[in-house]
Amino acid sequence: MALVAEEEGRAMSARTKAALTATKARGVRLGGDRGAVITPAIVALGVKAVKERSRQKALDVALMIAQIQADGAVSLRRCRLRVGAFWGAKSVQRVLERI
Repeated sequence: MALVAEEEGRAMSARTKAALTATKARGVRLGGDRGAVITPAIVALGVKAVKERSRQKALDVALMIAQIQADGAVSLRRCRLRVGAFWGAKSVQRVLERI
């Protein structure tokens, strides 16, 4: 089984190299600077999008915190606020301050 996997790895490598060579032969630029001009307006739009996404996540977590508190939790220590993540007291405090 290992021999089959090794051979498939070699075949994938050869196909990838051939595809890259063909693409370069067509004159396509791969990677690197493509001449994009990042203006202050574009930066501002990016900052606005990140802040909005962050605000929305804080609101989502705040709803979970409110539900946990409504269920009678005295402390949020070691509460799972999303799958696979435990939040500490400072993280919860920052979310509550944000909203």
